[in-house]
Amino acid sequence: MVEIVYDKEIAFAEADVIVNAANGCGWMGGKRCQSELHKGVAEHLNYYTHGAIENKALTAARKYSKITSWLFGTKAGDFFVTENFGLKCKEIIHAVTMRYPASYSNIKDVSEVIKKIFEYCHNSDYKSLAIPCLGCGTGGLTNDKVMELIRNEAEFYPKINIMIYLMK
Repeated sequence: MVEIVYDKEIAFAEADVIVNAANGCGWMGGKRCQSELHKGVAEHLNYYTHGAIENKALTAARKYSKITSWLFGTKAGDFFVTENFGLKCKEIIHAVTMRYPASYSNIKDVSEVIKKIFEYCHNSDYKSLAIPCLGCGTGGLTNDKVMELIRNEAEFYPKINIMIYLMK
Protein backbone atom coordinates (compact mmCIF):
# COMPACT_ATOMS: atom_id res chain seq x y z
CA MET A 1 0.00 0.00 0.00
CA VAL A 2 1.26 3.48 -0.87
CA GLU A 3 0.02 6.43 1.16
CA ILE A 4 0.84 10.10 0.54
CA VAL A 5 1.48 12.04 3.76
CA TYR A 6 1.27 15.83 3.48
CA ASP A 7 3.00 18.39 5.71
CA LYS A 8 3.79 16.01 8.57
CA GLU A 9 7.14 15.54 10.21
CA ILE A 10 8.92 12.50 8.76
CA ALA A 11 11.19 12.35 11.82
CA PHE A 12 8.13 11.28 13.84
CA ALA A 13 6.95 8.66 11.35
CA GLU A 14 5.87 5.39 12.87
CA ALA A 15 7.66 3.18 10.37
CA ASP A 16 10.33 0.50 10.53
CA VAL A 17 12.59 2.64 8.35
CA ILE A 18 12.84 6.36 7.64
CA VAL A 19 14.65 7.35 4.45
CA ASN A 20 16.77 10.47 4.25
CA ALA A 21 17.85 11.97 0.92
CA ALA A 22 21.59 12.26 1.45
CA ASN A 23 24.83 13.32 -0.12
CA GLY A 24 27.70 10.84 -0.31
CA CYS A 25 29.73 12.68 2.32
CA GLY A 26 27.18 12.35 5.13
CA TRP A 27 26.72 16.06 5.85
CA MET A 28 23.23 16.84 7.18
CA GLY A 29 23.16 20.60 7.63
CA GLY A 30 25.93 20.89 10.21
CA LYS A 31 25.87 22.52 13.63
CA ARG A 32 23.34 25.18 12.63
CA CYS A 33 20.73 22.40 12.26
CA GLN A 34 21.37 21.06 15.73
CA SER A 35 19.96 24.13 17.45
CA GLU A 36 17.57 25.54 14.80
CA LEU A 37 15.00 23.74 12.66
CA HIS A 38 15.76 24.29 8.97
CA LYS A 39 13.99 23.12 5.80
CA GLY A 40 14.80 19.61 4.57
CA VAL A 41 14.58 16.01 5.78
CA ALA A 42 18.28 15.74 6.69
CA GLU A 43 18.13 18.99 8.60
CA HIS A 44 15.04 17.83 10.53
CA LEU A 45 16.61 14.48 11.42
CA ASN A 46 19.77 16.26 12.54
CA TYR A 47 17.75 18.67 14.68
CA TYR A 48 15.61 16.02 16.39
CA THR A 49 18.64 13.82 17.15
CA HIS A 50 20.68 16.80 18.44
CA GLY A 51 23.40 16.17 15.86
CA ALA A 52 24.03 12.54 16.80
CA ILE A 53 22.78 11.27 13.44
CA GLU A 54 25.05 13.55 11.43
CA ASN A 55 28.08 12.51 13.46
CA LYS A 56 27.34 8.86 12.63
CA ALA A 57 26.44 9.62 8.98
CA LEU A 58 29.81 11.28 8.44
CA THR A 59 31.47 8.00 9.42
CA ALA A 60 28.94 5.66 7.77
CA ALA A 61 29.30 7.43 4.39
CA ARG A 62 33.02 6.60 4.19
CA LYS A 63 34.13 3.81 1.88
CA TYR A 64 37.44 3.57 3.73
CA SER A 65 37.53 4.19 7.47
CA LYS A 66 40.71 6.27 7.48
CA ILE A 67 39.99 8.41 4.42
CA THR A 68 37.52 11.31 4.51
CA SER A 69 34.19 10.78 2.78
CA TRP A 70 34.88 13.93 0.77
CA LEU A 71 37.42 11.89 -1.23
CA PHE A 72 35.97 8.38 -1.01
CA GLY A 73 32.38 8.55 0.15
CA THR A 74 29.26 6.70 -0.91
CA LYS A 75 28.43 7.15 -4.59
CA ALA A 76 25.10 8.47 -5.83
CA GLY A 77 22.66 5.62 -6.36
CA ASP A 78 23.80 3.75 -3.23
CA PHE A 79 22.85 4.12 0.43
CA PHE A 80 24.22 3.77 3.92
CA VAL A 81 22.44 3.05 7.19
CA THR A 82 22.54 4.54 10.68
CA GLU A 83 20.69 3.70 13.87
CA ASN A 84 17.57 5.61 14.89
CA PHE A 85 19.01 7.81 17.70
CA GLY A 86 15.77 7.75 19.68
CA LEU A 87 13.35 8.16 16.77
CA LYS A 88 10.43 5.70 16.49
CA CYS A 89 11.88 3.85 13.50
CA LYS A 90 14.30 0.92 13.68
CA GLU A 91 16.93 2.54 11.46
CA ILE A 92 17.58 5.37 9.04
CA ILE A 93 18.49 4.71 5.42
CA HIS A 94 20.51 7.53 3.85
CA ALA A 95 19.75 7.38 0.12
CA VAL A 96 22.60 9.07 -1.71
CA THR A 97 20.99 11.17 -4.41
CA MET A 98 24.02 13.41 -4.97
CA ARG A 99 27.72 12.81 -4.41
CA TYR A 100 28.48 16.17 -2.79
CA PRO A 101 26.37 18.55 -0.66
CA ALA A 102 24.21 21.07 -2.57
CA SER A 103 24.60 19.27 -5.92
CA TYR A 104 21.88 18.37 -8.37
CA SER A 105 20.38 14.88 -8.37
CA ASN A 106 20.15 12.60 -11.37
CA ILE A 107 16.89 10.69 -11.95
CA LYS A 108 18.86 7.55 -12.88
CA ASP A 109 20.67 7.57 -9.52
CA VAL A 110 17.40 8.16 -7.66
CA SER A 111 15.72 5.28 -9.50
CA GLU A 112 18.67 3.01 -8.68
CA VAL A 113 18.70 3.85 -4.98
CA ILE A 114 14.91 3.41 -4.68
CA LYS A 115 15.25 -0.13 -6.03
CA LYS A 116 18.08 -0.89 -3.60
CA ILE A 117 16.10 0.48 -0.64
CA PHE A 118 13.06 -1.65 -1.41
CA GLU A 119 15.19 -4.76 -1.80
CA TYR A 120 17.00 -4.01 1.47
CA CYS A 121 13.71 -3.51 3.34
CA HIS A 122 12.30 -6.71 1.87
CA ASN A 123 15.41 -8.72 2.79
CA SER A 124 15.40 -7.21 6.31
CA ASP A 125 11.71 -8.14 6.71
CA TYR A 126 10.68 -4.53 7.31
CA LYS A 127 6.94 -3.89 6.98
CA SER A 128 6.82 -0.09 6.70
CA LEU A 129 8.86 2.63 5.06
CA ALA A 130 8.64 6.43 5.37
CA ILE A 131 10.27 8.01 2.34
CA PRO A 132 10.43 11.59 1.04
CA CYS A 133 10.55 12.48 -2.64
CA LEU A 134 14.26 11.82 -3.04
CA GLY A 135 16.26 14.46 -4.88
CA CYS A 136 13.37 16.95 -5.00
CA GLY A 137 14.73 19.54 -2.57
CA THR A 138 18.26 20.68 -3.24
CA GLY A 139 18.56 18.02 -5.96
CA GLY A 140 16.08 19.81 -8.26
CA LEU A 141 13.92 16.84 -9.36
CA THR A 142 10.11 16.98 -9.44
CA ASN A 143 7.84 15.30 -6.90
CA ASP A 144 5.63 13.75 -9.60
CA LYS A 145 8.48 11.88 -11.31
CA VAL A 146 9.96 10.56 -8.05
CA MET A 147 6.54 9.55 -6.69
CA GLU A 148 6.02 7.59 -9.91
CA LEU A 149 9.35 5.79 -9.37
CA ILE A 150 8.41 4.93 -5.78
CA ARG A 151 4.93 3.72 -6.74
CA ASN A 152 6.29 1.60 -9.59
CA GLU A 153 8.84 -0.09 -7.32
CA ALA A 154 6.26 -0.55 -4.54
CA GLU A 155 4.24 -2.81 -6.87
CA PHE A 156 6.99 -5.44 -6.54
CA TYR A 157 6.84 -5.30 -2.71
CA PRO A 158 3.14 -5.43 -1.71
CA LYS A 159 3.95 -6.47 1.89
CA ILE A 160 5.74 -3.17 2.61
CA ASN A 161 3.54 -0.25 3.68
CA ILE A 162 4.94 2.85 1.94
CA MET A 163 4.37 6.37 3.23
CA ILE A 164 5.59 9.07 0.83
CA TYR A 165 6.18 12.26 2.80
CA LEU A 166 5.68 15.58 1.03
CA MET A 167 6.99 18.50 3.04
CA LYS A 168 5.77 22.04 2.57
